[in-house]
Amino acid sequence: NAIKNFSMRIQRTSDYEKIVTDLKLLYEYCVNITCKSRKLKEQDPFLYMNLKIALEYVLLDAAGEKIFDAISIQCIDESQKFNKTLRKLSNISLEDLNISKLVKNEQLTSLKLELLKISTCKCALDKLSCIRNVIEGISALSEKKLTVTDEMLPILVYLVIKTNYFHWIPTLKFIKELNLSQMINPENHSSGSALLY
Repeated sequence: NAIKNFSMRIQRTSDYEKIVTDLKLLYEYCVNITCKSRKLKEQDPFLYMNLKIALEYVLLDAAGEKIFDAISIQCIDESQKFNKTLRKLSNISLEDLNISKLVKNEQLTSLKLELLKISTCKCALDKLSCIRNVIEGISALSEKKLTVTDEMLPILVYLVIKTNYFHWIPTLKFIKELNLSQMINPENHSSGSALLY
């Protein structure tokens, strides 16, 4: 019921700070209710973490689009500057970034598709997983496994440019600020339980 009320409330506002604050409080409240036994964390940390992740998925499924829109509005200037740079670089080639001749453009197609999945993910953990999968894919491109950042970073930059995804700034902010299950420790916060839903 609290989640339903929250979903209805955020439809009436575009104030990013308020939405995120309310979301974190609601998450805290839900974790506290779901894990009434304060000892669950010690008794079964795996179950405790899975419950926190499941709650994060439920909340961001209900409110993720609205939050992403609010983030996009908040950082529109920065996003427009970054997108302008991406468009200017759209004709860049592998050679321009001194990417090894062992890496072919065809090999990067599946990595571009994996990186584009980030736009359909509703949860920060899923978005991070897309990035991790791409980095692992970059590492596996050559027989000797690329492990040096100097070799991997230009390929990642190339992929970011070539995906034609123009929501990087809000996406990165979403990941940074809404990885709820990793950030909030409900035992140390009691304000969430005081919310009136």
